[in-house]
Amino acid sequence: MVSVSGGGYVAGAFAQALTGADTGFIPREVEPIRDPSSAFIQGTVELDHLRRHSSYIASTAPQLIVALGVLARGLLDTLTLVYGPAVFLGAAAAWFYHMVPVVQLPTRRAEDMTTVLLIRDAAWWALALVTATAGVFWLLQLLKHGWSGRTGGWRKARRLATLWVWQGIAVAGVVVGIPLVTTAAWWVSDLAKSSSLAFGATAGSVLTTYLVAIFAMVWRKRTTIAKRLAALTNPSKRFATAPAGLMQLAFVVGAVALVVASWLLIFGLTAMSTATALTFGQPMSLVEKSGWLAALIVVILLALSDETSMSLHPFYRRRLASAFAVRTARMRKQGKDCTVAIPYSPYERTALSDYGKADSDLEFPEFLFAAAANLSGEARTPPGNSATSFVTGAEWVGGPDVGWVETQALEEISPLRLRRDLTMQGAVALSGAAFATSMGRFSRWYQVLFALTGARLGAWLPNPAFVDAVAEAQRVRNWTMPGLLRTRRVTCLLRELFNVHPIEERLLQVTDGGHYENLGIVELLRRRCRTIYCVDGGGDSPPTAQGLAQAIALAESELGVTISLDDPFIAEPGSGALPNATPSLTSLQAVLARSPVITGRITYPQASGLTTPHNTGRLIVGRALLWSELPYWLLSYALWSPVFPHDSTGDQFFGDDEFTAYLQLGREVGRKMRKAVAQPAP
Repeated sequence: MVSVSGGGYVAGAFAQALTGADTGFIPREVEPIRDPSSAFIQGTVELDHLRRHSSYIASTAPQLIVALGVLARGLLDTLTLVYGPAVFLGAAAAWFYHMVPVVQLPTRRAEDMTTVLLIRDAAWWALALVTATAGVFWLLQLLKHGWSGRTGGWRKARRLATLWVWQGIAVAGVVVGIPLVTTAAWWVSDLAKSSSLAFGATAGSVLTTYLVAIFAMVWRKRTTIAKRLAALTNPSKRFATAPAGLMQLAFVVGAVALVVASWLLIFGLTAMSTATALTFGQPMSLVEKSGWLAALIVVILLALSDETSMSLHPFYRRRLASAFAVRTARMRKQGKDCTVAIPYSPYERTALSDYGKADSDLEFPEFLFAAAANLSGEARTPPGNSATSFVTGAEWVGGPDVGWVETQALEEISPLRLRRDLTMQGAVALSGAAFATSMGRFSRWYQVLFALTGARLGAWLPNPAFVDAVAEAQRVRNWTMPGLLRTRRVTCLLRELFNVHPIEERLLQVTDGGHYENLGIVELLRRRCRTIYCVDGGGDSPPTAQGLAQAIALAESELGVTISLDDPFIAEPGSGALPNATPSLTSLQAVLARSPVITGRITYPQASGLTTPHNTGRLIVGRALLWSELPYWLLSYALWSPVFPHDSTGDQFFGDDEFTAYLQLGREVGRKMRKAVAQPAP
């Protein structure tokens, strides 16, 4: 059972309901019930528990305030780490120019407000010399490449040219870049008649970034919001999905630009204030004192803070567990036997190797939680997609590009902070970590925004390739090999900001499995399964099943497996019909499909090792669609709820009506899939 994204919630619920890993958290008078045939079926206490906690992020106003407070705390923690270095580096730059006076920075005195920037002639000559030398080496490597058949001399000349280009950039930054930033900050503060502008800009950028982060997350529900507002005026009318325009991108880019501008402003004003104090022997100003205090705070945060702990991930993991982590048990109350749902204790550490599988006495599939690991550079992933497969389970953790490590061994060598995510509940949260700083094919602008605000759900886990290298080093007694990091420090945040994810690092950033492939089909094909049932709740808006199409394309390009669908357009809205429909049901008719089930033929390549006829199989896909055979009450709900069944998967605030409707739709889709299995293949 491979689960991806929100599917991991349900798979995790089954795993925790059926696990035999009792570690003293179940009272003696309670007898756990582990029955796959009855778990979460209609009328059970565990399903009732889930129904009552379906709005798990925040079901009440106090919980919503707590959620927003957690986001605000992460924002302040992260921006302290971002703005603190601006103050520290500004003061350091002023000291550098005071000791090495290649440039005279602008200064501010009450009696002299007109000091201008002065760049000395020697600095210009140094910049010209470095630039000319870089140009000479660059021409030399071009000439060597064209005249010589040998590559040794060309490579040496190219390395020298690259080195001098970087030196030229560094000299240009010292001679021109930093002084210009300081001068621009001086002009801005002069227009505002106050250096306190830096603090106002910082506060404004923090508030704006916070609001834009909420906006970016809510924007994923824009279709839901627009349709519901439209339904207030015309309930029977269905509106098409609004295209993703430039407005969202403009807001996000604007917020990021504001943060960058305020960072440069703080840097420049700190450098100017420090240069003034050094030039005229003035006492340390309030800005400088605040700067050194900020630097001290940053040092403390760098030493003690954990990057993942400052994000939304721990909060998200706990809230998911409050809904989906539940046991069914039989106990005696008031002299009578009764069945109850017992939520997991927050203190019960659900180690993946123990809790990530059903009781050994039960016949139930193996659980695999599909996430995505982020890699960059060295052609590790195809262009435009920095995500690769990363699967967690009770036996193994890893993927084809990053290697594999035994789950229990990984738990044993991991420090405490990392072991919190090598749990059943951690696997569920990571599999559904949709908001992240690395999102596969998604826009980099959002990734920068989520990194700055702390509105990120991903986490850093041990790199299986590095763990394997550590084991090999221990085998040959190589004491120079470093161990795993005990705390995910600010270097992880910097890697997220600049999208640097090399394969050699000790930790990998792990996010939503949908950033790689949203249906889990490729992972089943990787294991050479011959009969695959796929429940597609990806929330794709019609026409066509976009998630299924992407999975088919990825399977062929990555594994060489071909999937030929029998009649895919049978599951297109508008292809079905409602018997005896009246004009008032026209809008409902337009969204009915002939069937929600798509079937297809799987053909494995010769490289898979499967021989004819064992190299073929069947794919049965059930989609969240509407068709005429659905119960009357469900079709009525669909008529008066224009978004259903295409609510955004970003909507994690389901009410009881939505929960009941989607639950029933899932049951009906399952029944249609069973009928499709019984029919002979074309």
